[in-house]
Amino acid sequence: EVPAQLAQTDSIALYRKGRTIVQSRLSEQFRLVARSCFDEANLRCYLTAGGAFLPGEKVVEVQPESRRLRLRSLDGQVRLLGYQWLVAADGAASLVRQQVDPRYRLDGYSLEAKIEPLTQPSPLRIFYDYIPGGYAWIFPTSIGLGGRLSDWPAAKAQAGLAALTKHYNLRLLEKPHGARLPWQGRRVRPAAGHILLTGDAAGLLDPITGEGIYAALYSGYQAAQVLLMLPGTDEGQILSKYRTQLRPLQRRFGRAARFKRHFFNDFCFARLQGHDHIMQVFCEQLVQHYRGSYLGFFTKETLRAARRRLFG
Repeated sequence: EVPAQLAQTDSIALYRKGRTIVQSRLSEQFRLVARSCFDEANLRCYLTAGGAFLPGEKVVEVQPESRRLRLRSLDGQVRLLGYQWLVAADGAASLVRQQVDPRYRLDGYSLEAKIEPLTQPSPLRIFYDYIPGGYAWIFPTSIGLGGRLSDWPAAKAQAGLAALTKHYNLRLLEKPHGARLPWQGRRVRPAAGHILLTGDAAGLLDPITGEGIYAALYSGYQAAQVLLMLPGTDEGQILSKYRTQLRPLQRRFGRAARFKRHFFNDFCFARLQGHDHIMQVFCEQLVQHYRGSYLGFFTKETLRAARRRLFG
């Protein structure tokens, strides 16, 4: 069951240094739903499939040697829960990942808030220079920004979000809330022992778009597929298969991180000044195929398309 649709738009506007890089209509509608609705729909699917939900209990310790989790409830009671295989989807600040890849350090964050729905049709607005190494956005139902703490500390992020809200005369419906993100682009070791990491816990975040839900769903699906090989498959085969399945996505995000360093800088944008059609082709690729295929921008086909737009 798909969550109720909250908003939709078929246009996008990208900005840099206060200038509109491109404003374009998309070939299909962008549909936006609240994250809480999306999560609730996934939880219902999980429960329908026979999953057990333990509300109010938090994992406070992972014991990989004995394959047990130490859980603490809201009233302070502690109990142990055993597992055969553990699929960790506990976010960017993953407690479980510390057992698999203890050297990984978080440096990314996002800050966002719901806004009063816009009465007039509005594009997806993305501001690529709003914070160093990241971007800000205004969608029909939300406003936010994301980047690296080493580039823009939390205090600056709060002030920056307030300034953007005031500039566009928006009204917040809630206090802005933040989350940590695996913004580094460094590859995480996704599996070890009897543990498989998924989503943000596995460091799967697109370095250009900041999008991570697709990677979370993809890695969760791959984890389920390799565990369906049980019984009759040893631990090494399970780990190897899962790493192999995630490798193409990890490589794609690694290329995206390198592409971002070379492309999203003052020198490159200065060189493209006056060539708005090339930027429009790239931005359309970025938005309509944002799950990494924009890395194919510099193919013969897309360059030919850009040439046709430039010279007719």
